[in-house]
Amino acid sequence: MDGVAGIFLSVALYTKGRSLQIHNAGVDFKLMFGRERSLLNALPYYHLDYQEQLSGNPEQRWTYRLTIDGKWEPNLFNFYYRIYARLVADIDIPFQLDNDAIRKGETHVHEALREALVNALVHVDHLSSRPIVIIRCPDVFLFQNPGRLRIPLHRLYEGGVSDPRNPNLQKRIIGGSLSSTTKSSVTGL
Repeated sequence: MDGVAGIFLSVALYTKGRSLQIHNAGVDFKLMFGRERSLLNALPYYHLDYQEQLSGNPEQRWTYRLTIDGKWEPNLFNFYYRIYARLVADIDIPFQLDNDAIRKGETHVHEALREALVNALVHVDHLSSRPIVIIRCPDVFLFQNPGRLRIPLHRLYEGGVSDPRNPNLQKRIIGGSLSSTTKSSVTGL
């Protein structure tokens, strides 16, 4: 199963009588689908911050910002879908056909931004007091997440090695087809 259906099926759900119950909903489930209060109860320093800094005016800190403000449920699922569309909004898609003569809907830039976003969300240290920060500028995308690199830097550039900080969260995201299972190198981004 792909997309949203795959993510929901990857969660341990079962029915009892007429009610749907969540079996063993851990922190990874709360991160993906939780409500603001349950997220902050489990992870007091949990914070997401997306900024678009598209103005040439140095006094304007951002032109758009999505952060935890009580106006939306700030789980990773909602955060991903709210900002991915904004990240790729101005990226042109040239007319190309795939092997089945169907128009391709994205470019390598779309794939790289999606992979960078997923990596920022999966490899974060959620116990840190620093937030996940993603900034879109006119000429650069910046992805920052707290937590030290868990593999040597040279292995990062070689690719083929993954040591996720949140393996269950990574399984939920990959199971939902938001990211590939391929262990690529950072140079691929």
